[in-house]
Amino acid sequence: MKRNTWTDHLILSEIVIIGLAEAVHLAGIVFGWTLQRCTMWLLGAVGIMCVLLAGVLVSKCLILSKKGRRQETGEDNRQMMPNDRAEWILLLIFIVGLVLQLLFIWMARGPYVDGDMMAETVESFLETDHIYRRNPMTGQPYTTGIPSRLKILCLPTLYCCLCRIFDSDAGIMVWRIVPTVTLFSSYVSFYALACCVFPVSGRNGADGRKKRMCFLIVVSLLMWTETYFYALDGFQLLYCGWRGTAIRNGVLLPWLLALCMRRKWLSAFLCILAEACMVWTFYGMGVCLLMIVGMAVAEGCNRERSLKLTDSFWEADSEECTK
Repeated sequence: MKRNTWTDHLILSEIVIIGLAEAVHLAGIVFGWTLQRCTMWLLGAVGIMCVLLAGVLVSKCLILSKKGRRQETGEDNRQMMPNDRAEWILLLIFIVGLVLQLLFIWMARGPYVDGDMMAETVESFLETDHIYRRNPMTGQPYTTGIPSRLKILCLPTLYCCLCRIFDSDAGIMVWRIVPTVTLFSSYVSFYALACCVFPVSGRNGADGRKKRMCFLIVVSLLMWTETYFYALDGFQLLYCGWRGTAIRNGVLLPWLLALCMRRKWLSAFLCILAEACMVWTFYGMGVCLLMIVGMAVAEGCNRERSLKLTDSFWEADSEECTK
């Protein structure tokens, strides 16, 4: 299945927003833009992107309606909802688990902020109306500066723009709202991966949907069990979902794996760029690049093995015909 699904459109839209935020962030650093100007530029760019996306979707719907192919994705959309008791029970279990995790994010005693200054950095941006003008720990202007590879990361500016757009407090935006979006996006990415592992077609449609739901339930349980150690993905998603590492591990990597399984290498390349905008990597080379290289090597080995098996089959068939 190489066509884009709704999961691809959603995650891809988030990656595009991160890319736009990176462009605005760099412009603010290079040209000394105020945060208010950065917010206006980002809001305008996102608005243009939404208009273009709406136009593409409308034109695609018109084309499909003219050709009479409303089932372009290869799956019956009318059968995507549960149609028996077992599916409804699995869906209910997943929803309960998701709601409990959202309540945990919003009602827990506090996020894990050891060694993290995201909220303080966002607050300093909002107070000075500029990017990296004041040290969030001392309240004084920077004297020695900060590393360039850390300075180009766009998440603080993105969160500041969101605070300005929605008139939100820095703590609420960073510690509550962003982790909520990250958790939801993580499940969307894992659902995209489940669609690749458990296809839905023909009579096996109900079984495939049940396997997908069981997969998401297992992912939810793993998130709970991984909260005992700060370096694990479950801990990062539930305690510090605003960090770039949490977004990379919980959102980008599952979706990237699904893209590699469908051989959508161009979209997979965007994950490398998104990681470089959020996480301190080795000049853009991070975990996403390693996964793509590993999957490409595995794909090449698998293709070579398939060619060898095909050649062996034809050689054996030729010998049989000769006899």
